[in-house]
Amino acid sequence: AVVALVRREPPAGDPSRYYETVRRLFRQPRKTVRNNLETDALPRTACERLLAHLGIDPRARAQNLSVAEIATLARALYNGR
Repeated sequence: AVVALVRREPPAGDPSRYYETVRRLFRQPRKTVRNNLETDALPRTACERLLAHLGIDPRARAQNLSVAEIATLARALYNGR
């Protein structure tokens, strides 16, 4: 058997930001995306606006997001919405 390994770029550019977003989303897996992202720095209304702008259902659970959606969310969170 032959296995070819192909190095790919991280989905969101900076891997640390992508994985920090994943950690935030899965901190409490049964919570919604909105509830896991909501902080003092990103209040509920701002979080809902950001998710609506990105086309992500704020009531979705983290496990229902695609890698591309998480990458888009990471870019928006760390590159100034």
